[in-house]
Amino acid sequence: MGLLTPSDGPSPVSFGSPEDPTLQPFGLFRADGLAAIPNDTLDPCRLKRPHYKSRSGCLNCRKRRCDEKAPRCSHCQRRNEPCQVRRCSKAPQPEPPRREVAIGSRPSPYSCQVPRSPSAAAAGPTPNATVNLRHMKLYHHFTTHTVHTLHFGLSVWETAIKVSVEYPSVMHALLCVSSRHLAYLHTDDASYEMAAATHLSESLRHFNEDFPQGLEVSNLDAFASTSILVAYELWASTEFALLDAGGGTAAYDPSQDRLFRLGDSMVVAIMKSLPWIFETPSMLTEMVAHSPRQSLRRRARLKRGTVEFFQVFYSHARPVSVEQLSVPPMFMRSEPGEDTDAPLDDCLGNEDLAGPVFPRSDRYSQVITRLCLLLSFLPEAGWVGTDEELEEVMRDLNRYIFTFPVIAFGAFIDGEGAVSSDPKPMLLLYHFYRATRILLKGDEHWWAHRRSRLLESTLKRSLLGECIINCGEEA
Repeated sequence: MGLLTPSDGPSPVSFGSPEDPTLQPFGLFRADGLAAIPNDTLDPCRLKRPHYKSRSGCLNCRKRRCDEKAPRCSHCQRRNEPCQVRRCSKAPQPEPPRREVAIGSRPSPYSCQVPRSPSAAAAGPTPNATVNLRHMKLYHHFTTHTVHTLHFGLSVWETAIKVSVEYPSVMHALLCVSSRHLAYLHTDDASYEMAAATHLSESLRHFNEDFPQGLEVSNLDAFASTSILVAYELWASTEFALLDAGGGTAAYDPSQDRLFRLGDSMVVAIMKSLPWIFETPSMLTEMVAHSPRQSLRRRARLKRGTVEFFQVFYSHARPVSVEQLSVPPMFMRSEPGEDTDAPLDDCLGNEDLAGPVFPRSDRYSQVITRLCLLLSFLPEAGWVGTDEELEEVMRDLNRYIFTFPVIAFGAFIDGEGAVSSDPKPMLLLYHFYRATRILLKGDEHWWAHRRSRLLESTLKRSLLGECIINCGEEA
């Protein structure tokens, strides 16, 4: 039997036996098996010389063994050649593994994968693009908490999160809103407000870079995502309210309120993109398809006489008076199933956007009509409905209030394109923020709390001063 016998398979090949006298002189076998050949029996010239691998040898010796002596190695000195040391390069770092981020700790109909963008990988890291633990915390908070407090539906924010990987303007706007939400939840930590301001600045800086050719079908979702997120930030921030040096009370400077400027630019951009919105499915298509104003109008059932009364009561021709600071109890409604005397569209006109193309008096009247619809859902207005109707009304009121400054910005812009401090538009603004404070309660409306409370009290104080001036002039 041979020495190497496999456990199965074909018959093994016999290599001989330890007792085979023909193999004994070669020392290959001994009684207990294979034997190692001692080194002292081999030719010293055939022994392998020990050596170490050269990691930083000179270029001349790169294919030989360099002893790495300085300033010249032994080989170069013997050959009388210049010794050029090879520089070691760091091994490339492995790419971090991809991770999957789910939207929300609550059950959610979607989860989105966040891969590394190919364009970003090719460009390499930059100081402004460095992702740190704070960014990861803000991103996680947005996807698990903040997203459930925003409106327009989870499908809209699923799209926003996906495009944020490719568009830095969207990503920074997302982190900005997350920072602002955390600032609301942790009022003792000022770092979140600083982070919100930083990410807003970065989002606006990247905006022109992300849309070099303007609006196109391919970037409509990114534009809509950035615009809505920036609008939430401008709603939540109150840096426009300055403190008086004397009394220490807040004073509203409408020219510093960027929320109206955002409305100006958004309306212009949306009007330009209308031909594309309904041709290609996008986030804007879903948003424009539902009109909260039309839904609220059906629920309010206001008669024509109500709108006409408000047009006269808040007329631009009337000076500001104390009685105008209260909401008149003049909400005439039709019975369920009964048609109104006239739809609100007849009083509002055929245009949804109170843009600068209309005379200022018409734009002011349009805002009165829109404000009348909002005020009709206040507790003192006497609107009643079922629990199901109330849930639908609150959902539409959220969007109606959120977009009100964007839609009604034209009434607050003077003839030179600047935000006006005219007391009449400020009166409408006072009632709008008062209604916002009353209707939008709870932490899910965190973005509206601070602005509505601050501007309600600030504008009321300013309007009372205007009333005193008007009373003095009448006397």
